Amino acid sequence: MSSILVVDDERLGRTVLSKMLRAGGHGVTETANGQQALSYLEHHLVHVVVTDVIMPKKDGLETISEIRRRYPNVRIIAISGGARPSGSGALATARALGATGILAKPFRQKALLDLVDELMQSR
Repeated sequence: MSSILVVDDERLGRTVLSKMLRAGGHGVTETANGQQALSYLEHHLVHVVVTDVIMPKKDGLETISEIRRRYPNVRIIAISGGARPSGSGALATARALGATGILAKPFRQKALLDLVDELMQSR
């Protein structure tokens, strides 16, 4: 079972992602922003971080950069509202900053679980 950290400022988004991942047999912890995520990572082993890109306080792009610098072995999945014009650009930037996978919202549970499985196998 992999340990996954979900980072999203919207409670409903965190809840939906967590349910999807738990249904796939993964252990999940939730945080509401990048600052909380980085604090959590200081004290806990996490295999995959699933982070929204657009968030207040410390956005997903800053969070991805920081995780990549501090925890180079952690896999990162960036998610964003890809249907919006800013969403696809943000995902490309997330990939350039070190996200190992990207998903445009809305996406299906299978797409998320398949990506997590792929990243876990590439460890």
